[in-house]
Amino acid sequence: MVAVAADYLDEADVHVAAILPPQADLVADELNRFIGFVAGLGSGKTRAAVYKALALGCANPGLPGLFVEPVYAMVEDVAIAMFLEVFDEWGLVEDTDYVLHRRPPQKLAVRLNDVDFEIWFRSSDQPRRLVGANVAWVILDEADDHKEAAAKALAGRFRHPKAKVRQFVAVGTPESMGGWFQTWFETEPKAKTRLIRASTLQNHFLPADYVELNLGHLSDDEKRRYINGEFVAPGGRVYTCYDHRIHEEPCEDPTRGEPVMACDFGMGCMAWIMGSVDGELVHFHGEQILEGTDTLVAAKKAAAWWRDWFWTHHRVEMTPEEAAGQVSVYCDPAGGKFFGKTDIAILREAGFQTFNRKTHPRIKDRINSVQMKLDARELLVDPDGCPYLVKCFRGHAYNPDTGMPTKAKPREGKKGLDHGVDAVGYLVEYLWRAATMRGNSYSY
Repeated sequence: MVAVAADYLDEADVHVAAILPPQADLVADELNRFIGFVAGLGSGKTRAAVYKALALGCANPGLPGLFVEPVYAMVEDVAIAMFLEVFDEWGLVEDTDYVLHRRPPQKLAVRLNDVDFEIWFRSSDQPRRLVGANVAWVILDEADDHKEAAAKALAGRFRHPKAKVRQFVAVGTPESMGGWFQTWFETEPKAKTRLIRASTLQNHFLPADYVELNLGHLSDDEKRRYINGEFVAPGGRVYTCYDHRIHEEPCEDPTRGEPVMACDFGMGCMAWIMGSVDGELVHFHGEQILEGTDTLVAAKKAAAWWRDWFWTHHRVEMTPEEAAGQVSVYCDPAGGKFFGKTDIAILREAGFQTFNRKTHPRIKDRINSVQMKLDARELLVDPDGCPYLVKCFRGHAYNPDTGMPTKAKPREGKKGLDHGVDAVGYLVEYLWRAATMRGNSYSY
């Protein structure tokens, strides 16, 4: 007999394979409906997925489960190879303890702990093979490489009426900041959802120089985060001076200083960030993030937001237009047209005082301006009031193909992480402009 968790260690003739604490935690969890397992390179995430598949098979006698890879080649080269490696370590015998059906679509018929079950292998790049499956459980390996549409489709497949433990498990690396993997399991988790983090350093079977050889390209902060299973930007973060331990701070007194709003326009996502400027310090404490709307609607909503803000914090009754007149807006100079009026003109008609460059500042200048404020600890973000802006600062990355900051497509909406930081950049660059960096210093 072979066991994969302590619950099954009830016989004398047990072969026990080494299992790391996070892997054991994943295997033992039968309460949560959705489980994310995020693990850095070398943390044994695929092996953890195999252990979990076998545990779920034992928990659902006679019922099939789905083990899904992003592409078909990985079914044979990664998934099945890892199952066979584990079976060999445990002393299982082919055609006695398990039968591998190699002809596509591949499957494993397993007998384990006196229980029979099947594991069906699929790849999400062939969505037709995902349709119609009625299984007890689903496991996605390399979660960040699957499209969200495929994940949503699979999330509706683990519904077998006889299943005792129904679970959807996504296993992946922390290199997908801002993607569906992080959204589902960390930033916007649903009920009965759990995220398990596995540290690379917990795998004592790795070579001593493994971390430095494989993660040497990351900054010290990103390396620490990655090792601990915290999401990082895959192409390298744009705002490297941003440190959540320093720059994320509750705004205890948002009335201190001048009320300001930073605006980025766009049909896909319109990000407007509210804050206050007190001398050299800017503290952002609110946000309005709208998808698929226009400036006219956004301006009315923002004016109403400020009307409520002035009443809450000053106990002053104002119309939306009067409240808007108290706010300085720093915005995208592009100002796309709507009914022949520019976005900036619409803001002015709503009552706001607007400030903007006549032309776009250079991207590098805008980034350097924000970096300088961050480095001086003169830019703060209230994490409760500005959750989207926090995601943008933490996750906005360079595009590895172009070397430029990633620019989201309109259809991505607020999944794009450039809108919030772009808005802040227009404000900061206007008020505290920094020229292009020369050598080790900035010139103004």
